[in-house]
Parts: sequence; structure tokens; C-alpha cells
Amino acid sequence: MSNKKSIKKQLIVLFISSVIITHLLLAVGFQLAVQYHFLKQDYQHIKDEVLNVFPDNEQRIITQSILNYYALNKINIWVIKGTQPDYQNSAVTLPAGSLPFLLAHKDIKQPFNWEADGDTYRAFAFSMAGNVVLVAGLKINDHLIFARGMNWMILGFLSLTAVCAIGYGIFSVKRSLRPLKDFAAYLATVSPEHLSVRIPAKKLPTELEELADVQNKMLDRLENGFQRLGEFSSDIAHELRTPLSNMMTQTQVTLARKRSLTEYEEVLIANVEELERINKTINDTLYLAKSENALLHREDQQLDLAVEITEVIEYLSIIGDEKQLHFELNGTGQLYFDQTMFRRVMSNLLSNAVRHAQPDSTIHVRINCSSALTHISVSNSGDTIPQASLPFIFDRFYRADKARGYQQSVGAGLGLAIVRSILEAYQGKVSVVSGQSVTTFTIEIPHS
Repeated sequence: MSNKKSIKKQLIVLFISSVIITHLLLAVGFQLAVQYHFLKQDYQHIKDEVLNVFPDNEQRIITQSILNYYALNKINIWVIKGTQPDYQNSAVTLPAGSLPFLLAHKDIKQPFNWEADGDTYRAFAFSMAGNVVLVAGLKINDHLIFARGMNWMILGFLSLTAVCAIGYGIFSVKRSLRPLKDFAAYLATVSPEHLSVRIPAKKLPTELEELADVQNKMLDRLENGFQRLGEFSSDIAHELRTPLSNMMTQTQVTLARKRSLTEYEEVLIANVEELERINKTINDTLYLAKSENALLHREDQQLDLAVEITEVIEYLSIIGDEKQLHFELNGTGQLYFDQTMFRRVMSNLLSNAVRHAQPDSTIHVRINCSSALTHISVSNSGDTIPQASLPFIFDRFYRADKARGYQQSVGAGLGLAIVRSILEAYQGKVSVVSGQSVTTFTIEIPHS
């Protein structure tokens, strides 16, 4: 048997309990109000009947004429002298133990109730002259009958209310939770083949609208992730298939007939180049995977940015000389960073700039350090990156040219992805702006 709690059951119980408790409180309040009303009415009636015979309330002297008046009155009278009864106008006797209570609660709206011969009486005590206490009381059977009738009416009303509350609670809770079923029905249609499903948040209650928005954003990320995963599988297959296909074709052609030693050497040299390309792709993929999962070993140290970048520029200047490129470095600064990782970041950014720069142009590198951040930008003049490609430029294996002929690209499309991954390990980020034949990559690294 499942021990899981049901929200529907909890809401129904809460609703019914709230209704019943509210009506119980109202019933108790109404009952107390009725009792207080009768108490106030009885006190005022007895007070008027007992004290209106005295011309001066400050000189309440009980005389024989007053006792004769009380003898004809329907109100029961008991005269207490000292602590002992001295006179009463009816056969009803005050119960034992009543005198201390009455003597202690004189002239206030505090009754003493008791039963005698099947009747219920209520009495109040009033101070008289000469250390005399006058106790006056009357039957309250009618009050009790009325209160008993009210109690039965309230009990019936509560029973009817409980039945109605149960029915209405079940109906209203089911109706209120129906959007959750609709929500679940939409989610049930989500699958790897149907990631385009979106929950119509505007049709849901306010409480579920925010949850639906969060769910839709998650589905957006999942759809994009599945799409990128599919592209990644296709891209890595392409990157490995092309050099392997080249090697196989060259080898088969070479083996089709006997070749000279020189021809065999040329084929082997070509195969080595393709193997180096495959090896680089695999190494870059592994490096990226380690970087994204924080598995790279870091040896952070204080770096002189100008010195580090100059060494990377000198290494790449050989490639730049082929296109008659010039490098211009401005700014200086210090950064606590792993040297190997930093050089890899700058090497990837600068080699990307060299590869896409126009011949006989200048690549600008600018260093700008503040108290909290270090900014380094790399700009080159060349073909503008399409705006539609900018959001994906740092994705693995992504190239702005989807056709991307293999021979036109010397890289596997992992360099910028590695740059972003390394910077994220240092809580940094990289951005790109491209327009009017100028492309600028900017990295931002916070100081720890």
C-alpha cells in the first residue's frame, strides 16, 4: 500500500475541516451570545422587580411591607441575615453551598444556577441595609428549552453543511486540479522525437504559468541540446571519415600497381598528415571534454600578459608571414592563470584570426586590466561572420559555412569551444562582434 500523500485528498480534507471549524466557531459564538442575552435579560428583570420598591437605593431597608410585596411577586426571594437564611417567599430552598458564592458575588451580573424538583433556577444577590443580603431568583426552564432547540438546529445545520462541504470540496478541488492534469498531458507527449511540444502557459492559472514558462525553457534547452548532439555526432563522423577516406583511397590507388619508391614515400607522407589531423581532432575532443568536466590539472601562477601573448604571436608569425600579416599588441597587465591554458586560449584566438584575416592586414591585440577584470580583445579584418552564426560560433565542430569543404578548413571547429570551456573554468567568458569586415573576439576574466 502506497504511503504517498495525495494533494487532492489533503485539499479536500483542509477545505472540509475549514468549513466545519468555521461553522463550529460561529455556532459556539452564537450560543454564547444567546446565553449572555438571557443572562443580561434575567439580571435586568430581577433587578427591576426587586429594587424598584426602594425609594433610595442607598438605604435599602427591608420592611414588612416590602416582604408582603415580595410574597405576591412571582420572583423567588430569600433574605440572608449574616450568613443564615431568614426569610423566603417560596418552597424552593437554596442548595447547600450556595450562600458563600452568593455572598461573594453581590450586586454583580454573576448568577448562581441550580436544579430543584426538575426545574432550573437562576439567582442573583443584592446588598441591603443592616448586613442583609437579598437573593432573588426565577425559573429559566424556557431559556433552556430554547437553547436546547437552538443546539439541535445548529447540529442539523452543521450536518447539512458538512455534507455540502464534502460534495462541493470534492468538486472544486477536482476542478482546480484539472490544469495539472492538462499540464501532465502535455508533458506526456514530450519525447526525443517530439521536443517541439510547448505548454500553453497563458491558458493555465497564474500559479502554474511560471512553472509552465520554466518547463518550456527547459524544453528549449533540451531541444537545442539534442539538436547539437545530433550535429556533434554528424560532425565528428565527418571529421574522422574524411581523412580516413582520403588515406584509404590513396592507399588503394597506390596498391593498384607497382610504384616507385618516391611514389610510396609521397603516399606515406600524405597518410601521416591525415593521421596527424585525426590525432589532433581526437586530442582536442578529449581536451574539451576534460575542460568541461573540470578534469584538467591547473598550475596557476602570476603571468605577464604582454610576455605570454608576444610568445604566441612569435610562434604564429611564421604562418602570418605567408599572408603578409602584421601583429599589433597594446597594453600590459598581470593575471593569475595556468600558463598552458592561457597560451592555448590565445593561440586558438590568434590562429583563428590569422586564418580568416585578409592578406596584408593587421591583427590587433589589446590588453585592458582593471581592479576586478582583465579584458583581452583580438581583432582582424576579413569576412564578416553571419549574424545567424554568432550564437553558435563557440559550439564544438561548428562552422559558419555549413558546406565547409574539408580542404578549406585546417581545423576541426574545436578551437573556440576550447577557449570558452577554459574561460568558464575561471568564471570568465568570451564574446564576439562581427561587422563591416572586422571581427573582434573579447575575453573577460575576473580576478580571484
